[in-house]
Amino acid sequence: MGRCPFHNDRRYCVRGPQKNLSPEFMKVNLLVSRQEEFHAGTLDLQTDRQRAAFIKRAAEELHVKEEAIRKDVGRVFLNACKPNRSAKRSNPPSPKSSSATTSASKRWRCSTRT
Repeated sequence: MGRCPFHNDRRYCVRGPQKNLSPEFMKVNLLVSRQEEFHAGTLDLQTDRQRAAFIKRAAEELHVKEEAIRKDVGRVFLNACKPNRSAKRSNPPSPKSSSATTSASKRWRCSTRT
């Protein structure tokens, strides 16, 4: 399973935590989807006000209780804080990165559970 778990019928995708150079910020693009509904936003996971606004709006959009989204976002936050061991082992990209490498780095990091 990836770094962003699948919770019940909700799928969470995150991108951007690897770009955070300061431990004081955890700014990410977060997407949550359920069946055909979704909510996406950019937020600093360490800022309570931004998390609360995302949780409230996502709960409205997906028609679920805020408490369920709050727990899920907490898990996403904890997963985003974990060091990415596989990224440390891989070779850093060369200065002459191809467009395929650039587009791959912009993809959402999603996970699914069967």
